[in-house]
Amino acid sequence: MSGSETLEATRRKRPRAARACVFCREKKYRCDELEPCGKCKKSNKPCVYENAASLRERINSVSQSRLAAPKQSTGRLGRFAKDGRVTVRVDPCPNPCNDDNDGPSSNQVGELSEINPHTLNREFHGPTSSLAFLAALQRRVPDEFDGLTDGRQQSLVSAFHNDSFLPQTIADAGNQSLRQHRYYFRQSQFFLDAYFQNLHYIHPIIDRAEFLSRCEDLWFERSAKQPQSFVALYFAVMALGALTREWDAALLDGLGRFGWSRKMFEQASLTMGGSPFQTDIETVQASIIMAKVCQNELNPHLAYMYLGIAVRTSLSAGHNRQSQAVHDSVSSPPTEGLSISKTWWGLYSLEVEMSFALGRPDSLGPDLYHNRAMPPIDDTGTGIITPMVEFARIVREVSSFVFLPARPISQRIKHADEIEGGMEQWVNSLPDLIRPQLHDLSDSLGTMTDANWAKKQRHTLQFRYFNVKMVLFRPFLLYAARTQRSSTEWAAELDQPVSKCVSAARSTIRFMHHMYCSATYFRTWWYNLNYTLYAATIIVGYLNKLASETERSELLGLISMSIEILNAMDEHVVAKKASAILQQASAHMQRREEDADQEPPQQLGNGEHGSRILNGRSANAATEASESPAPDLFLDSFGDVNLDFMSQLFPWDESTSSFWDI
Repeated sequence: MSGSETLEATRRKRPRAARACVFCREKKYRCDELEPCGKCKKSNKPCVYENAASLRERINSVSQSRLAAPKQSTGRLGRFAKDGRVTVRVDPCPNPCNDDNDGPSSNQVGELSEINPHTLNREFHGPTSSLAFLAALQRRVPDEFDGLTDGRQQSLVSAFHNDSFLPQTIADAGNQSLRQHRYYFRQSQFFLDAYFQNLHYIHPIIDRAEFLSRCEDLWFERSAKQPQSFVALYFAVMALGALTREWDAALLDGLGRFGWSRKMFEQASLTMGGSPFQTDIETVQASIIMAKVCQNELNPHLAYMYLGIAVRTSLSAGHNRQSQAVHDSVSSPPTEGLSISKTWWGLYSLEVEMSFALGRPDSLGPDLYHNRAMPPIDDTGTGIITPMVEFARIVREVSSFVFLPARPISQRIKHADEIEGGMEQWVNSLPDLIRPQLHDLSDSLGTMTDANWAKKQRHTLQFRYFNVKMVLFRPFLLYAARTQRSSTEWAAELDQPVSKCVSAARSTIRFMHHMYCSATYFRTWWYNLNYTLYAATIIVGYLNKLASETERSELLGLISMSIEILNAMDEHVVAKKASAILQQASAHMQRREEDADQEPPQQLGNGEHGSRILNGRSANAATEASESPAPDLFLDSFGDVNLDFMSQLFPWDESTSSFWDI
């Protein structure tokens, strides 16, 4: 990098924070918006936000204006909170499909819709979203978290917003001469290799040899041969490589990991904007890679939007359709169509994964629209694409299961078991090289000698399996926690689904910890934070309501393990926030365990689940449940099937401070 370019990057103004305290504004510091913020804490200064009220008024004004029109037709809208949050409840079925249920529809509970104060854009998170899963912690915090904050509330999407990643174009970037820098040729040797040795193995949609051959046109003054869409793809790959590369030194030519990644992302965005509405395969691939950058920057909202662009572009170009003029073989597409096949079906699985993670519908449409031949399943690095598509179809079924109208518990358990059976069949059908070892969380000597691409694909599929299994059986954990399993008549019915959910969470944390200890590359796959935090929240909920006395020490150890994993990702601001949350929860639970040792535990009944330790409010709730008439549990509406179950695990006390203001 030249000296003038370094100076220009230094002078470039960063976007201002959505709000900043008085001290940071006076000193022109970058405020992290915490209370107190890092700068005030370090300088031992009082942290005061004078503009907090005006910001809330601004957010409320934007929210009300955007919701004024559709309010008449979208069903019930929640009341705005002081921080601009609104929970939207939409009746998904206007016909009397749920008339037989007295309880609330599973679609109507647990959806999160908030204005992001950093962008003033609305973000929706549905029942399968990890944010919706955690949202109720802000509304329904148990007494044990009292005193963690000073009572000020913070928007949930703001609390987990990565304010250092703002993909906005800069005014003079379009005038920079990329040819003068040979498209960052020197740096590209590091970033491109990092991509192709890393996340490329998980979504192998780009032919490496062809891609690098075309890159030579950019490096050696033949850029006119390549379309702008390929240039955008080039910069997108550079951005993802810089983000997930193992860095031996903090800086490379004056910039670090996030500096280079965001610089390349800006260039990709500018190049994409210079030739809008292109429908070639490079435009689709560039959008996919940019979505992966956003995903690993822990901005799933933006990743979802980029994938939407990729899907629409592919559908517009007919990439999902097999041309009738070419007699393609289903088992082995011709060479000229293989790139399109890998790209379309790679996009298919990633779109389902991201939509599922956010609790939003995917934009793929019915499968009957897509007759494009799938890539072959073989012992090569691209053999993972078709198995990922098959698993994505199972994930769509899980998503439908979560959103289904209320059904009796017995039917839900049967349906969940059937889906689990499909997941087991899928695992058994995988090629030996990439088949997860579900019951062995450490690699054997034989598998350790496998090719790098095989090990990375196998580990990824294993985490995906555990994550979907947690989501599938999590509604039963919620139901068991809500009722405290106080009736031995049906306790055994729920015991197995609850055990499967908690077992998947245990396996996720242990395997993640093993990977972080043994594989250094894994520590830069930032999206692993979501798997870790989701599993840790399952453990917290189970420990808080259902765990037996003999389990509690082991479960606390798993939470400590999760904190170690998050601390290993301390380069990322969101990982720091997640670690702080778990540390607070762990500290309180350990104090509660010490207090419980001083008093005899309260017990219920003589059955296996009657011996669960119930403390404080949990015991009172169980007592009230035992005094009320016993319901017909196999006709229960099971209305709390959505994934936002923390509201049931942690009853809300209006006097309790917000858990997210740390």
